[in-house]
Amino acid sequence: MKKSLTRTTAALATVAAATAVLTPAEAATTAAWDCPADAYGCLWDGYHGTGDRYVVRATGGYLLPAGYKDKISSMRAVRARKIILYNWHADKAAYVPIYEVFGPNGVGANVLPHENTADRIVVQV
Repeated sequence: MKKSLTRTTAALATVAAATAVLTPAEAATTAAWDCPADAYGCLWDGYHGTGDRYVVRATGGYLLPAGYKDKISSMRAVRARKIILYNWHADKAAYVPIYEVFGPNGVGANVLPHENTADRIVVQV
């Protein structure tokens, strides 16, 4: 009985140690700001390049897809020279620039204090 308990305890300790090597939180941190090298840039709905990612594959100005409108919290320019986020202002009846990042191969940035307000994007190469 004692030998069986020792083996069970050792097995549980091994599983616990293996699990501790890479927890989901650490895995997310490892992948933060990950954006394909052939993309103009990426937008995320979480801070620090985490959460759902929108890969920017087109240049020019266009509306964000419905699933990403008013949800962007961080962004990064990869191949683009500049990516600008815009928000619709009804009182001005116009899109107003709220945040921009520079590239190519720029560092990521949190869209503070304008997170969750972007409706439109302009990508310059």
